[in-house]
Amino acid sequence: VQQQLVSTLLLTWHTACIWGRCMCQYLVAVTKFLFQILLLLPVAQYMPNVLVTAELLMSAAEQLHNFSTGSLALMMWSLGGLRLKPNKEWMQLVLKQAQYKLPRFREEDFFGLLLGLHNMHYDPGQQWMDKFVAALATNIHMVSAQKHKVVVTIVRAMGYTCEGRPFAWVMNEAAVAAMCNQRHRPQAGAVHVVSNQPVAQ
Repeated sequence: VQQQLVSTLLLTWHTACIWGRCMCQYLVAVTKFLFQILLLLPVAQYMPNVLVTAELLMSAAEQLHNFSTGSLALMMWSLGGLRLKPNKEWMQLVLKQAQYKLPRFREEDFFGLLLGLHNMHYDPGQQWMDKFVAALATNIHMVSAQKHKVVVTIVRAMGYTCEGRPFAWVMNEAAVAAMCNQRHRPQAGAVHVVSNQPVAQ
C-alpha cells in the first residue's frame, strides 16, 4: 500500500513539476509534493530507479530556497535512510543552504540533518562541522539532554573533534545534562535565566 502511494505521488509530482517549471505560482505545490515523496521513500522502503532519483535530486536542488529547516533536515534524513549518497556538487549546495539556516535550527533539525549525513557516510568537512556544532551550542537551550547525547554520539562517530574551540563545551554531555536539569528545576520566587555556558564542575 505504501509503495503504491509513493508511485502515485511520483506520478503526481512529475506532472506538477512540469507545470511548476513553466509557471512560478506552482513552485510551492511542487516543493510540497517533492517533500512528501522524499519523506515516504525510506518508510515504504521504496527505491526509485536511477533516472527518477536523479530527477528528484535535481528538483530538490532547484527548490532548496523554499525548504524550511525541518524540510531540509527531513530530506537529508530520508536520503540517509535510503543509503543514497548524492554527488559532491549536490551535497555542497545542500550544505551551503543548511549552513545559512543553522541559526534557525530546532532540536529535530540538528538531529535529522546529522543522522542523514552519518547514514550517507558523507564527511561535510571540519569547517562545516565547526559551524554546525557552534550553532548547536548557541541553541542548546532548545535541545533536550537526551537528544543532545544522541547528537554528540553521532558527531563523535563521524570522527569530528572541536578541542580548543570556544564552543567545545557543548560536546561535554555531563555539563549540558546539568544545564538541562538546572533549566527545568523550578525555583520559588525567582525568574530563572538560562545560560549558554557550561556548568562548572
